[in-house]
Amino acid sequence: MAKHLLALPLSDLTNALSNFLQEAPVADNTLIPRASNLAKAGIKFCLTETIMDIQFDESKAMLHLPVIQVGVNTEVIICNLVAYEATAMSNSLIFARYVELMSGLINTMEDVKLLRDSNILISRMKDNDVASIFNGAIKSIKSTSNIQAGEMITSVRKVYNDSWNTKVRMLMRMSNHRFWKILALLAILLYMLLVGLQSFCSAYNCARLYRTGSST
Repeated sequence: MAKHLLALPLSDLTNALSNFLQEAPVADNTLIPRASNLAKAGIKFCLTETIMDIQFDESKAMLHLPVIQVGVNTEVIICNLVAYEATAMSNSLIFARYVELMSGLINTMEDVKLLRDSNILISRMKDNDVASIFNGAIKSIKSTSNIQAGEMITSVRKVYNDSWNTKVRMLMRMSNHRFWKILALLAILLYMLLVGLQSFCSAYNCARLYRTGSST
């Protein structure tokens, strides 16, 4: 292992270390945290009538969503409706925003099960297939992320970020990142120590000095 470390250029290692130490934990840039994470932060889900009635009750930490029925043709239907809305009503992408919202909420089987149990989602398909539909739907539409998040999304994020569960997970993520920084620093110090030892032995012939010391 030491030989492999010594074979690496010092400049490459120091540059890599410098870049790593400047990195910060990756931030979550999605429109909204996924449903299971919201639930862990104490946010509940309940039914409302239509996508026009979607709202978030900050005082009760309750997100109101309309029911959606998911089948094998759902992804095709979603893509067609989004395309029609973009053509006919380019200034009001309400449905596209709804799809982006649901795609943010649904990312894993855990999210699907949670929304199914909350009567928000109805489907006879397997949970992983439902999650794949929403993951595929968001990739096939033009992102509306250039539109600023509305007050409802801002309120959801605020409650989510202020929850103790989220703060603990963020603290653990930052602590883990610091651990790898320290480990990288120790690696470069070990490398420099090995380089110094190699230089010393090249100049003073460590093997000969060892034999001389042993004979005395």
